[in-house]
Amino acid sequence: MPESLTTLVGYNGRIEFAEGIARQHGFSAGDALRLRMTEAATPYGRTTTVPDGPFVVDLNHNSATRFSLRSDLMAMHDIEEDSRITLEIQSLISDEGEKAISESTGSPAVAGEPTTSQVSGDRVRFADGLTRLYDINAGDSLRVTLTDVLDRWGDDKHTGLTESFVVDTRHNNATQFALPKWVTDIYDIESEEFVRFRLHQLITDDNARPIGIERRESRPHDPKTMTQRQSTPTPPAFTGETREPLEEVVACAFETLGYDVTTNAQCDATDGGSREVDVWATHPTAAFATYVSCKNTERRIGRPIIDEEVGRIDALCQRPHVVVIVGPEFADGVKQELESRGVIGIETGQQVDAANKEAIYRTVHDQLATSTVALGAPDFQGLAQRAASLSEELTSLAEGGPERRSKRHG
Repeated sequence: MPESLTTLVGYNGRIEFAEGIARQHGFSAGDALRLRMTEAATPYGRTTTVPDGPFVVDLNHNSATRFSLRSDLMAMHDIEEDSRITLEIQSLISDEGEKAISESTGSPAVAGEPTTSQVSGDRVRFADGLTRLYDINAGDSLRVTLTDVLDRWGDDKHTGLTESFVVDTRHNNATQFALPKWVTDIYDIESEEFVRFRLHQLITDDNARPIGIERRESRPHDPKTMTQRQSTPTPPAFTGETREPLEEVVACAFETLGYDVTTNAQCDATDGGSREVDVWATHPTAAFATYVSCKNTERRIGRPIIDEEVGRIDALCQRPHVVVIVGPEFADGVKQELESRGVIGIETGQQVDAANKEAIYRTVHDQLATSTVALGAPDFQGLAQRAASLSEELTSLAEGGPERRSKRHG
């Protein structure tokens, strides 16, 4: 039986699913999937069974967890933004050929570890003891089954559920994950209510293994995995010189990646004034500038804040090559919108204070280290040299063509 995937449809038919599904079945950016749609539900509640046969989609070229539905398929079944669809992932198509996605890798193998959590926003958490028992680490993925929903007073709201799905634990906290929005919508789950669920399967970059009361045994830690987890550089001593702790954390992360950093930088604006930038980072081996906005706020970062930042950037005389926005959490859909605009969005999971600076530093550093800003010095130099060469050629041509260019270089 194929892997079943339920999700909400985003803008222009965009589909995004948990990283754990890509990990478990070996998806890579640019691969293709053979799918079959089994059910579609409009945002207004009308649900239809889809009898169509399989179809093929291409995964995003820079993400193994995103693809877009064809417009004709959406029109045929009245699918629009925020519609809920259920898909069967039948096979993976890559350069090596086509590989079936089988039940043996997709379904829970054991009854699972039962646990209960109060919902905070869309997040749930479980005991740290379970992470130690089953060697669950921040950023790993889990296959879980929702069994019950209780209201904030502990009274039953939905019972006897068997809703299974894959989630990714937070990059800075192995005990937390976000409930998919389609789950909170179907079962009307609100903050401060309670959910009961079972942890069935741990999915890492290396393998997928069952977890549950049937599988409790002592296992040695993998030295290779432990070394990888300890690879984040130790941050320099925090001095507290910046006005805001998140700015200091971000500045330290960029410094360990080899950048020259200015906090609260005053940058010239096109109106003759200036704009203050929380962190302005430049790479010393090339003219490569990064604009960073730090939002150390209790509220989730929404679209109005993003639009404000875009306006500030448009007003700068020197446009940055990369834009990064850092904060505890983005509102629904905002991180996807940032990616569509070419902006790097980094979630810290919580506000930064004196007690958690080092933990947040590691979170920020690890996410920056896998992004555009972590290009090596040779890459920066190559980009800069090609840009400089092109600029010189264009200037030479504008000044008088090939003959004058020869004289300039003679």
